[in-house]
Amino acid sequence: MTRQLILGLIASVGVCAGAFGDNGDSASNRGILGLAPGASIDAVNAQYGLSTIASIPAHGIYLVSLPTTMTELQFEQLFINDPAIDESELDYESGDPGPGGQSFFLAGSMLEFSLQPSRYSLGLSAAHGIATGAGVMVAVVDTGVDATHPQLAGAIAPGGYNFINNTTDSSDVGNGLDDNNNNQIDELLGHGTFVAGLIHMVAPDASILPVRVMNADGITTSFIVAQGIYYAVDQGASVINLSLGTLAQDEMIKMASDYAAELGVIVVSSTGNFASTVPMFPAKFSSVIATSAVDTTDHLASFSNYGGYVDLTAPGVNLISTLPGNQYGTSSGTSYATPLVSGAAAILKSIGSVRTRSDFRNIINNTAVDIDGINPGVQGEIGMGRLDVAAAALLASITCGNDADINFDGTFDVADFFLFVGLYANQDSDADFNDDKIVDVLDFFQFIQLFNTGCP
Repeated sequence: MTRQLILGLIASVGVCAGAFGDNGDSASNRGILGLAPGASIDAVNAQYGLSTIASIPAHGIYLVSLPTTMTELQFEQLFINDPAIDESELDYESGDPGPGGQSFFLAGSMLEFSLQPSRYSLGLSAAHGIATGAGVMVAVVDTGVDATHPQLAGAIAPGGYNFINNTTDSSDVGNGLDDNNNNQIDELLGHGTFVAGLIHMVAPDASILPVRVMNADGITTSFIVAQGIYYAVDQGASVINLSLGTLAQDEMIKMASDYAAELGVIVVSSTGNFASTVPMFPAKFSSVIATSAVDTTDHLASFSNYGGYVDLTAPGVNLISTLPGNQYGTSSGTSYATPLVSGAAAILKSIGSVRTRSDFRNIINNTAVDIDGINPGVQGEIGMGRLDVAAAALLASITCGNDADINFDGTFDVADFFLFVGLYANQDSDADFNDDKIVDVLDFFQFIQLFNTGCP
């Protein structure tokens, strides 16, 4: 399936978010292989004339260069006929087609950061009376983070990594070059630091793991993003923030996101800023919490994507956050609604009642502010509503995650049993109690066990 991976970020009049480039970007004669268990990359390379550039060996994933005798379509179809290869797809490079990023960070201040309206609409003061994210690590898979910013003092976890330069320096820095030839230099500089500041605002005692997968112009590849996700999980992140996106239904990023979700990691991603229902990935993947943006009046932001795949909305207009060099700025985008949700996930994780994506969805489904009525024309396409961190924290503090009280009335009784039976009969995803993405007899047995004990 020939397609272009278009990862990176774009801004239009002050809006930053996961984005896509133009259709003129070309493949770089590199591909990604996912090998079957027990298969040898050396044998595969020898058979097809490939050579390994980089790898994620623990997961059987390899970045390889293609021989001149092999077409890109031939490479993509290797998995069809070779049992040693589970997946084969191209690794595209792309970037922001402009204009973008830093030039649209308007001035902000520490006082404005502390008093911005989103703090009140999310109920952060009340939420922090319940939990603050202590003991939870959130990975910012982005352009890096300025760990020296005073607002982030003590919040940056050790072990960050830079997959752009393959170093342990995960700083949010530019190189002074126009890497994507759009007459904008380092246009995404500060994006990761801005995201980190918003996570810290929501979950002040969570730790932040910087994982740099984009350069300061927003350029990256599918392999690098997958590397970043796997790395974040293996470093112990409980929440992963992906304020980026692509139009390509990239299997390697899906595999990485699914791997994270299977281990109980909550992956949150932006839906994009094109006022479109065209889905973006990884937000569209079922293992990811897709986040759209609303303004201060809970109306869908004029730029925000929407659609039936959206899980949740959060404030994303004129947010104030941290920028490199002890600065603050103001910007808008689904990129910045997303870390608010990631921060909320950290708070719920720290309470202990949320262990999986399914747990998170259950809590949010019962606490998000219903905004369908004030958003005519997009009802059913803006998720469960607008995030309310205070309400979510309160509910999480009085219930057990993934327990038998599936109608959230505070008791485990026959009403819960019959509700589960109905969900199970309809193969509803809410009956997937072991979070393996299959509704089967194992979920039934687990429900019965939880029903008998009250909590896991």
